[in-house]
Amino acid sequence: DGLGGSMTEQQEKYIKIIKKNSSELMYFINKLLELSQTENELREPVLKKFDVINMLNSLVKFNEQLYKGKEVRWNVNIESNLKNTVTSDEEIIKTILQNIIEVIIKSIDMGDVSVDLSLATEELLIEKGINKDDSYLLFDISSNSLLLSESDLESMFDPYKIVDTPNRKNLLRAIMLACVKNLVQTLNGHVWVKSQILKNTSFNILIPQN
Repeated sequence: DGLGGSMTEQQEKYIKIIKKNSSELMYFINKLLELSQTENELREPVLKKFDVINMLNSLVKFNEQLYKGKEVRWNVNIESNLKNTVTSDEEIIKTILQNIIEVIIKSIDMGDVSVDLSLATEELLIEKGINKDDSYLLFDISSNSLLLSESDLESMFDPYKIVDTPNRKNLLRAIMLACVKNLVQTLNGHVWVKSQILKNTSFNILIPQN
């Protein structure tokens, strides 16, 4: 703030580096604490009715503003016959989606990010071992700029497995996705990643509708 007098150009450069690294460290610590909470089951679902479409649109608009410095095109696609009102934990779902969006946005500088919401098909429910008569929401968040290798996919949701591997640079991503996995399981849902070489990477989340 200039209270100690003026700084040289080199000092200002060092201060900016310290500020940037401090912010990144605090972000890392917050995500680590978030993971710790989900692992210790400190967060119990609070089930209530809410407008899932309004929640999703608001979340995308928030991130459009948060990352407006990046050349990212946002696409939101919602199944036409989907009902607005669902019964679940709105805050947990928002945390799940926010973490996935942050994982994607922090890994890219440009491209398309698509957020799709639909009802899960009978075929998908059967594939995941779920009663086909149950009603599940399917959130599909994808990016055509985030390309992952097979080694990336092996430890996407396991930060403990990644620490002693060449992929440990992706530790923060693994922590955030482990948190996602724990929260999805809290809601009796499913989460998985699909990556098509030179096409796109998509994160898929199944959440019971009621």
